[in-house]
Order: sequence, then C-alpha cells, then structure tokens
Amino acid sequence: MKILSIFIPAFILFGGVSDKVKQKANKAITRYFETDSFTKKIILLDDISELQSDEKENKVVMHIFDNDSKSLGYAVLSKGKGRFDYFDFIVIYNNNLDVKKVKVLEYTSSRGAEICSHNWLKQFVDNKQFHDYGKNIDALSGATMSAESIVNEINLINKIMLTLKFTDSLK
Repeated sequence: MKILSIFIPAFILFGGVSDKVKQKANKAITRYFETDSFTKKIILLDDISELQSDEKENKVVMHIFDNDSKSLGYAVLSKGKGRFDYFDFIVIYNNNLDVKKVKVLEYTSSRGAEICSHNWLKQFVDNKQFHDYGKNIDALSGATMSAESIVNEINLINKIMLTLKFTDSLK
C-alpha cells in the first residue's frame, strides 16, 4: 500500500496524534475509497477568517486524491470529549460534501463506548440536516457525554466543510 502522507505539520497543530490513530485513519480512508494508494493534501484552517479560532482546534481537514490526482473526497480527523477522556474519530465526505462515513478511531474511556457502534454512527451518513442529539440523532444510554460531544463535533465539522466550500478553499 503506497500512501503519501503529509500529516506532520497539521498534526503538530492538532496537538499530536498517535501513530496508531494515523494508521487507523489511513485504513478508514483506504476502505471507504476502495484504493490501496492515495495522496492527502492538508487544508489549513488557520487562513480561514470566517471560522472562530476555537472552531479550528483539533481538526485536520484532508483532501484525498487517487494516483492520477483525481479528487476522491475529503476526510476530517477530529477529537471529541467523553466524561473523562478524549477520543479520536474521522468523518469522510464525497466530493459533494455528503457525509459517507463516520468512524471512531480510538476510544479509551471505560464508559460511553456505545458511540463506536457502526449502527449508531450510520445516522450521520447522507444526513444533511443539523444534528440534534436525542431528537434526530438517537440518544444512547450510558454514553450521553460522548454522544453529545461527537454530535456537536460533527455539526461543527459540517459547518467547517461548508465554509471551506463557500470560501473556495477546497481546491
């Protein structure tokens, strides 16, 4: 598997991500886009004045290309906060900015792991509306804080992606 990775600058800004999370992110991208070889271009959020500085924290936006430099879509690596610990997850978009995959990459807390369930996470796929935990996103018993966190983060990531689109920053 050939992967050109330019994670270094963005992950320094991201506060450091373990090699394990990077590998899981690459695996999720590989599986969704059904390719063993891709390149990633990091889209820096620091230059986007339409976003507040706290909205840019803990986000790495990547434009994904095949070997022929054809755009496959986008992936955003982010962190959420459970009751006691942070967790890492990825949101994968197609070129139309439809959410196609949400995957929790690393969840270390002893509580709230229900948010890792594929069946729960698929609620976000192709769902363009604002997500409201407990209303249009199912509540989870025992994972309230983690679930609310990931819902809020996905709403924020969707806002970021639309802002990048409207500021012509997704090229």
